[in-house]
Amino acid sequence: MRDFWDALSKKVVAGTANNNEVAQYNKLGRAFYHLSLDPYYPGHNTHEIPEMSRRYEIV
Repeated sequence: MRDFWDALSKKVVAGTANNNEVAQYNKLGRAFYHLSLDPYYPGHNTHEIPEMSRRYEIV
């Protein structure tokens, strides 16, 4: 995912991205921003999975 984001952002900054790539860049950027502020942001429909939280000792 990191490689994909880096490549996409380079294309957008260089001005070589097409309209679909620019839209995808904007949507991903918005999602990353909201996730960094609040991982349970309502628009992402995220929720905690109890089995995984216990497995990785997050609880």
